[in-house]
Parts: sequence; C-alpha cells; structure tokens
Amino acid sequence: QFLYFIDIFLPNILKRSLTMSLKNVPYKTLWGVEGLNDGNREVRKEIFARIKADGFEGVETFAGFWRMEGFMEDLAAAGLGLIAQVHSTGVASLEGFRYNTAWEVAEHVKDVQEKAVEAKKIGAL
Repeated sequence: QFLYFIDIFLPNILKRSLTMSLKNVPYKTLWGVEGLNDGNREVRKEIFARIKADGFEGVETFAGFWRMEGFMEDLAAAGLGLIAQVHSTGVASLEGFRYNTAWEVAEHVKDVQEKAVEAKKIGAL
C-alpha cells in the first residue's frame, strides 16, 4: 500500500530515491568518549580503530573535535566518515565551549551557514 501511495502522489525521481537509496548506516557519537580531548593522536587513533572494529562507519561530533589538528586525517585513516554537529553562535573549541553567544537571529543564521560550509568542505555528511 505504501508503494501504491508513492506511485500516485510522488514524482518518479522522489520515488526512486525513497525506494532504492535508503539504508541504515551506523555512526557513533563521540559524546562522553574518554581520551579524545587531550590532543594525543595515538590515543585518538586507537579510539577510532576500536570504533571501526565495533562495526561503525563513522562518528558524529562537534567542531571542537573536527577542527583539532589531524582529526580528519586520523578519521580517514581509520576508514570512518563524519556527521558534523553544527551549533550556532557557540565557541567551538575544547577550551571553553559555549552555546548561544549571540541574541540576534541573523548572527545564528550566519554562524550555521559558515559551519555548514566548513563541514561540507571537510567531507562531513
């Protein structure tokens, strides 16, 4: 019945997208993962190797991590992808991360756009 609904109400290109390209892809969040924020690349490589061995295809994290020196290289070396969290008008570093540092909507929009462009450039989903 669902495919009948798709045939009647959705254009062909959307129908193909819905019926042929959906799949579950396991990504692990890095919230609460010990050892990532100390800057030790060897520890980070071990963590990424364990995540890959556990069957994950990538990780999800905020700019404070994906902006760390060597983070993206280490992630790629482990064969993992990235889902980039984008928080608006926050300080995205490991030294004093803060949310909502502005009151103006335009500032939030600009910040999200800039972080989204940056995330896309580094290959994040």
